Amino acid sequence: FTPVACSHRNIDASMFLWEQATGVNFKNVLFEDNDDDAGVLHIVKGNGEFGVAGISICGYEEDKLLLVVMNKVTPEAAVHELGHVLGLEHEHQRPDRDDYITINWENLDADAAMLLQFVAKQPRNYHYREFPYDYFSCMHYANKAAARDPRMDTIVSPVPVGVYGIPSKIDIRKVRAIQGTD
Repeated sequence: FTPVACSHRNIDASMFLWEQATGVNFKNVLFEDNDDDAGVLHIVKGNGEFGVAGISICGYEEDKLLLVVMNKVTPEAAVHELGHVLGLEHEHQRPDRDDYITINWENLDADAAMLLQFVAKQPRNYHYREFPYDYFSCMHYANKAAARDPRMDTIVSPVPVGVYGIPSKIDIRKVRAIQGTD
């Protein structure tokens, strides 16, 4: 990875957390040799233009250059964005999510890019039926994410979602399956 000129502690702690939980290995290519077969992750400080904590520009693609833009480097944002890098997608975008949560479309910010973050889709890196719906996933948006009226939920769920700064047990199982570190 290429270090970012912002909160290294939260990023380093998140990398360590993912490494310990899943068996993946991040290494600093500025100070160590980089294998030609290893992808390179660049983490850069954003300018806050999008108003969100982070954006995984490329997401996960095996053996590709990855870019994560971090505007607010909280522990939660760092764990979430690194989850994307490792192959995870948003839990609230699973095709079966309507069986577990309700999206309050009327309260969502009208920004088209943000609306796309709530559309259900098929995960690319794992078959969603292999894993139960995970309310505790670090990849789940919070109940009031992108709310026009912050007093109302955009994601209605039986338990609070999107408030966890660590990977869930299911997040860990998914990354191990994707990365082949079972």
